[in-house]
Amino acid sequence: MTACPSQSTTFLLFLIDTKTCMGIQSEANKPVCIRTVITLLKMIKEEAMAKEGDEAKELWKVGAAIAVAQMGSLRGPEVFMLDLAGIRAHIEKDRQGVMPDSPLDDGEDLFGVTHVYLAMIDQFKGETGVREHLIAVPSESRQELT
Repeated sequence: MTACPSQSTTFLLFLIDTKTCMGIQSEANKPVCIRTVITLLKMIKEEAMAKEGDEAKELWKVGAAIAVAQMGSLRGPEVFMLDLAGIRAHIEKDRQGVMPDSPLDDGEDLFGVTHVYLAMIDQFKGETGVREHLIAVPSESRQELT
């Protein structure tokens, strides 16, 4: 046997109990159902409209962060890399356009589709130095997220 505390019988029993209480399977990287996101955004909107001042502003910010994360397929920490100044600088570019009836059909030309840019600023995998990255997302959603 080793002197390492994580190899002890006590720690092993602790791990077994933890797995029993919390569940054995990890649910990492599983998406949230779109209906859940829409319901959450509606609840936040109702609450924000009922509040005033700083509390209302914070609720609107949370709702915007959730909508942006969903539309841009962002994961947890990527939401905090968003650059509001960069988003505002690019907000009007390519905002006007026409959404086709079936945008996901094979061969559909999406060049003129209306979209907005999400600006993210940080050092991403394999890069040297901090840079701005732009992600094009549709400015309208069929799922009522805009």
